[in-house]
Amino acid sequence: MTLYVANDFEIVKEKKSNNFYIFTVSPQDFLGAIGECSALPDLSENTHGEFIKEFTDVSEKISLKNGGSINKNLFPIVSKEVNRSVFFNILKQLYALRDFLIGSRFVAGENGEFFLFVPNIEVSEIVFGILKAWGLAPVWLAKRKIGYCEKKMNSFRAAVKKIIYLLRLCGYSLFRSPAKPFDCLFVGMSNRSTIQRPERPDLIFGNLPALGNQFGKRVCIFVHMLGDTTGLGTLNVCDGLEVVGYRSSTNIVDVFLSFLSSLMTPFVVPNLDTLAGRYTKKLIEFDIWNSRLTVVSDAFFQKRAIVNLLKNSSAQTIVYPWEGNSWEQVCHQFRDAGLRTLGLQHGALLPKYLKMYAGSGGVKKPQPGLILTSGPKAAELLTSRFGHSSEYLCVGCDVRSGLQSDGEGNVSAPQKADRGSQALKVLVLLQGPIEHIDFHNGLARAFSFDSGRSYTLRPHPAEQIEATLMGSDLKLGGVVRVSNEKKLTNDIIEHDVVIYSGSTAVFEALRLGIPVVHYGGEVGSGGDPLFGLDDTVIKRARDWRSLLDMCDQAVHDINNDERLRGFLQSYASSYFVVPKLDELNRIARAVYAQ
Repeated sequence: MTLYVANDFEIVKEKKSNNFYIFTVSPQDFLGAIGECSALPDLSENTHGEFIKEFTDVSEKISLKNGGSINKNLFPIVSKEVNRSVFFNILKQLYALRDFLIGSRFVAGENGEFFLFVPNIEVSEIVFGILKAWGLAPVWLAKRKIGYCEKKMNSFRAAVKKIIYLLRLCGYSLFRSPAKPFDCLFVGMSNRSTIQRPERPDLIFGNLPALGNQFGKRVCIFVHMLGDTTGLGTLNVCDGLEVVGYRSSTNIVDVFLSFLSSLMTPFVVPNLDTLAGRYTKKLIEFDIWNSRLTVVSDAFFQKRAIVNLLKNSSAQTIVYPWEGNSWEQVCHQFRDAGLRTLGLQHGALLPKYLKMYAGSGGVKKPQPGLILTSGPKAAELLTSRFGHSSEYLCVGCDVRSGLQSDGEGNVSAPQKADRGSQALKVLVLLQGPIEHIDFHNGLARAFSFDSGRSYTLRPHPAEQIEATLMGSDLKLGGVVRVSNEKKLTNDIIEHDVVIYSGSTAVFEALRLGIPVVHYGGEVGSGGDPLFGLDDTVIKRARDWRSLLDMCDQAVHDINNDERLRGFLQSYASSYFVVPKLDELNRIARAVYAQ
């Protein structure tokens, strides 16, 4: 087999072969009218371990090389926010490609042809160099070179595009609108459709901000609306709560100072003693430059907004969602300024999310002064699996679900007598689009072979169904429909079984006593939110052919084993504790320092 590399897709299309793969430099690269492409198989367990080790080693070397720089963790390659790191994304595809070629008994120059298209010209040369260093003997099918002037012009265009984006966020304003004095600042990452309103709690913080009034604290919510350039002024949406956005907290000066800070932040990339060290370093440098124009400039802009908000306030506490993302490092830095920093753990903990670990290899990541967990089980995993110290954890509850009355939160689905032992009504919990495209394609194949059931797709609350399914084979129509039910619990109870990949909503299904089946994800990748439970209690389908049989088996097991049902309900309830009034008040006292 001859491995051809091209950076001109027209040449690849002329070959009229389905035996090609499109490298995605970023998750959105190949969506559109490019057409079909063969998908690389998931990494084997051994290869996945090798890949993670190389990435982790490189990340830690870079972190150590940059010493005590407070801004190094703004870069995803250091904070290990891997979904924002070009280096991680490309390296993973390279390992998958190598796995595929070796599994195909690849011999250079023999056994047919395989075409590799890399849309970014600069990255294509790096990928070619790494493949060559690995001994795969790639051949240029079509090579469009990039000159010095073109490279600089591309960088200039990217910089201008970013500046315009930030200017739109601040509304091209010359002046800031000072916020009313406040005592506690909540840094949210919601858009306007999820801001707390009287009839509905905030998507992340639930009723926690509104409880500030009871403790005599003035609360301000800063909406971190990156990606929504329509802007947000000042809105009073609840008694005593002020919600502000970039348009009231930043101006044109902040835009240019933030962008300059992202360009001028020192960052050193060390030499690497690897087989493809020279090209790996080039890929890291490309990642760093890309980060300066995206994540890092956003983080500096956010920092200036928070600093401006704090100028006229007596705030002592900053509360923000905790996942280990790069932008959170900005909030961590205010701890050094004497403010209390509290991170709210609001989603499931996943081993594949390297950003959630306290650190490794002697390199510790900055963390909030206190992490409020969703329950005792989550706190236990943070210490035992993710390396966090218990002294920095406060065992809390699932505040994002909003205050529950004593009668709520104890709903349980009908048992066997009412439900039967076959999964005729299947609910699928969807997530984002690109990273789950294999999950969607597998579902489409499984559903097409069994039309005797009904399938309901429930999108992530922050995603549209059209965007989620884009580029996949999973289509609406026939026995497949999209859910219009606003309340998650109603959706779950109306179905016999729930299929999930990485959705946190699976815990609600367990709590309600509904069987669940995990499908998709790489072996050993740690993408299952229920990784703490083994295969004897959670059914896991490794292949689409076994998925629906697993669903029937899960329904049979949970309806015939009351101990299993009770155990799973207890596990879920301990992971995400239902927020009752007493529990919320206890968490509020920790937040408002009472």
